[in-house]
Amino acid sequence: NYLAYYESKLGGCLRKINFNVRSKANMVDGLSLAIEQGRISIPNTCQDLLAELKAYQYKIARFSFAVQYGAPEGSHDDLTAAPMMAVHALDSNWHNYGACSLAPG
Repeated sequence: NYLAYYESKLGGCLRKINFNVRSKANMVDGLSLAIEQGRISIPNTCQDLLAELKAYQYKIARFSFAVQYGAPEGSHDDLTAAPMMAVHALDSNWHNYGACSLAPG
């Protein structure tokens, strides 16, 4: 079980991220802004990630008119989700959270 493994290694450093329509939209915006501002960059050697980012899309829900983000039908967005969560963690100041230390040793 991955969760148990990482809890044993990182303890209080784990933070839960809920993926829902609103949080995903905020994370997409955060990643887009971080790239536009040059706070992060994606190296050309990360071709799989770049391909996922280019294919990432949105659609408007038929009845609620909510904007929904994701990979095209039959594709994955795991590689896109990783930098979205990383930027969200940085923007939320998680690296200074309590007694959490990721220092080696």
